[in-house]
Amino acid sequence: MIKLVPILPEKFVTPAVKVRPVPVSMVIEKTSGAAYVIDLEYPQSSEDSLPEIKQNIDKIKSDFFGFIPPNGQERGYSMTMRTSVFTSSSTITYKIETYRDTGGAHGNISETTFTYDEQGTFTSLDDILSSSKSLDTLSTLSRTYFYKKLGEGQKEVIDRGTDPTRENFDTWYITDDGITFVFQQYQVGAYTIGVQEFLISRSVVSGIFNI
Repeated sequence: MIKLVPILPEKFVTPAVKVRPVPVSMVIEKTSGAAYVIDLEYPQSSEDSLPEIKQNIDKIKSDFFGFIPPNGQERGYSMTMRTSVFTSSSTITYKIETYRDTGGAHGNISETTFTYDEQGTFTSLDDILSSSKSLDTLSTLSRTYFYKKLGEGQKEVIDRGTDPTRENFDTWYITDDGITFVFQQYQVGAYTIGVQEFLISRSVVSGIFNI
């Protein structure tokens, strides 16, 4: 069963002067088979509207069904997906959290984000970096934060997960508070700490990001 429902962003406040970007409707998809159950909520998208999201959702579903043996098996496979929406005065971000249980010791969570400007144009990390030094600064700030939060005993994994590469900082969203970076399971620590987030406040972003 698939249906569309409207959704309000987590930090959606209509300002007096300027109207923020409005989120699209959400697709609700619930299906099951002999060996699987899926329960998904994701933004309505197409090749013409939010194509980056469509491509991502299609790949996630294709990868999931690729894990399931043709004849199924006793252990059930499951996938859930939930979408959070964040806005600033000029951007909207869809954060899609996917949980997959594909027969391993435990399930895994991954998060992806897609940010668009007021005209609906996709905004990449390169679009908001203000200089060639921005990634180095971001690496230093995030390391300092995680050393304090998780302990310097985790220094090796934290350093690896915060190296100044685009891949390490490619999941993020913008709000009135600033820009938040999302670190996947295992990126800066053990499975048990889950997904981690690091907020850089608006007062700090000047000279690092154009937001």
